[in-house]
Amino acid sequence: MGVFISYRRSDASSAAGRLYDRLAQHFGAEAVFIDIDTIAPGDDFEHVITTTLQSCQTMLVVVGRRWLNVKGTDGMRRLDDPSDFVRMEIRAALAAASQVIPVLVEGANMPRPDELPTDLEAFARHQAFELSDTRFHQDVDRLLRFVQPTSPFQHAPKERISQEDWRRTRSGSPPEHLDPVTLSDQEDFDSVIGLGELKAWLRRRRQFFDPRTALLGLPYPKGILVFGGLGCGKGLLVRATANDWSLPLYKLNLASVFSPYLGESELGIREAIKQAEESAPCILWIDEFEALAGARDQRSSSSVWRRILSRLLIWMVENDSRVFVFATASDFDSLPSEVIRRWDAVFFIDLPTYEDRLELIRLHLAKRKQDCSGLDLEKQAAATEGFSNGEIVKIVNSAIYEWLQEGDPNAPLRDSHIQAAIGQLVPATESDPIFQRLRSRATEGRIRSASRSAEDSTERSIET
Repeated sequence: MGVFISYRRSDASSAAGRLYDRLAQHFGAEAVFIDIDTIAPGDDFEHVITTTLQSCQTMLVVVGRRWLNVKGTDGMRRLDDPSDFVRMEIRAALAAASQVIPVLVEGANMPRPDELPTDLEAFARHQAFELSDTRFHQDVDRLLRFVQPTSPFQHAPKERISQEDWRRTRSGSPPEHLDPVTLSDQEDFDSVIGLGELKAWLRRRRQFFDPRTALLGLPYPKGILVFGGLGCGKGLLVRATANDWSLPLYKLNLASVFSPYLGESELGIREAIKQAEESAPCILWIDEFEALAGARDQRSSSSVWRRILSRLLIWMVENDSRVFVFATASDFDSLPSEVIRRWDAVFFIDLPTYEDRLELIRLHLAKRKQDCSGLDLEKQAAATEGFSNGEIVKIVNSAIYEWLQEGDPNAPLRDSHIQAAIGQLVPATESDPIFQRLRSRATEGRIRSASRSAEDSTERSIET
């Protein structure tokens, strides 16, 4: 063995698997150790890791945003447990004077010495290397300069990562046709109100991007198509999924793909697909999917749209590059049935229910540090029937602006502030004819409801 990859499965397993694939390709699988692919069934996990560390020259510690504070079932931080395997791995590597390189992924920061157990404080003083989502392969190529596997490979004298190299890893430009989406830790499934059936479907698919799945020979999920009106929370759901799956998120830049010049649009989609594959595993977000399908373009160029859509759908079905396509759309009737059938699942997000509206109002008031104890939130939830998620957030913001305008910081927010904000906003989504047709299709059973109960979902499912 030459290179030992240490990572925490609940933190950055996808990034670790991606890094392993590149190192194994470069050095050979026999020179790279990762617990999923290298430990045979029945072997003693602790013994194998301890023995392997003794023969490894380099340890790469993959650190994601959750690495430092992941907790066990007892509620204690995993790193504070002396028998925690990640802690044991790093401690053994430090004691053996091995080359230890912290590899930061997903925008993680290097932990401070005071945030680590005493026996790991030296780890915080090691120069870190950042792998960016948008320049993953280029960054790994540079990382290989500093990784020193043992025999059978010959290696150069140990190099230190210079400040110039460090800055270069942080200054990569995004792929031309894919826009990287910045994720917030607060954008998780807990912040997505309702949609229990859809969130359950997405949670079940997360495990397919764990390195262990490859050993089972199961196919990776290809993609999902989610319909909903303006302001229903489709974008938040996509970002929350990327956070839950610990995968980078890219949004297809349609403006860069399409061109008025002959043949360049087809070339653009091929380049976008190639860039997505080079960034795998990842989530590719296609917003306003009906626009990509040419549903809103009746000009002579519509044949170009059809060819581009056909190329994308064929690739989505046939590719094994661990790119999950998350498409969001508003107009069901504009899409041909053969396009609808290509997806693993198709869901519809309706306007929020009374319970959803109540939880949504409470959540956003709490985010804005408002005391809800004196408010009749049940009354406000009933009064916002027919409003979308985005419109309800606007109501909360407008109510707080009205309260601030009164200029008395000691006076609490009142129901009258919220009622006034409701009266000033006309709900647009429910009256939209496209949304009305979309809701009708869901009622007819042609689209699966995102909020259907678990009991209902067992009776009728359109998953593939």
